[in-house]
Amino acid sequence: MTNTCNLDCSYCFANGGNYGRVSAPLKMDWSICKRSIDFFLSLNLKKTGLVSICFSGGEPLINSSVLEKALIYIKERYSGIDYPTIQLLIETNGTLLNRDVARLLYENNCTLCVTLNTTRNSHNRKRLYRDGSPTFDIILNNVRYIR
Repeated sequence: MTNTCNLDCSYCFANGGNYGRVSAPLKMDWSICKRSIDFFLSLNLKKTGLVSICFSGGEPLINSSVLEKALIYIKERYSGIDYPTIQLLIETNGTLLNRDVARLLYENNCTLCVTLNTTRNSHNRKRLYRDGSPTFDIILNNVRYIR
């Protein structure tokens, strides 16, 4: 959904979102997202069983407008007769969870995958906002809210 992230994790494999490239697109646009969904779902020609689609990033909720379009598109175009079981997953750092995200998850039957380190101290040493402030309590409170 996006290469960019609102955190500055010390162990980020994506080098802050640019994956080591000098320039990289920050957000996936709707046309590429739609083509990606259509291509992926066309690979399951038998249209049986479970198909999983995971939206990740960077931080996918930074591109929430395209994410919402994608979830609605999948539900309207592919759910039911075409594909009996589509599992939708959103992998997030949990810092941007709010009421709108909760509604989006609920209305589109999404599973939320939140990345959180083992302990508050360990997490807050490695997973900080870009200004250096800790994120553990914010993420935990957001997860409790969504739950």
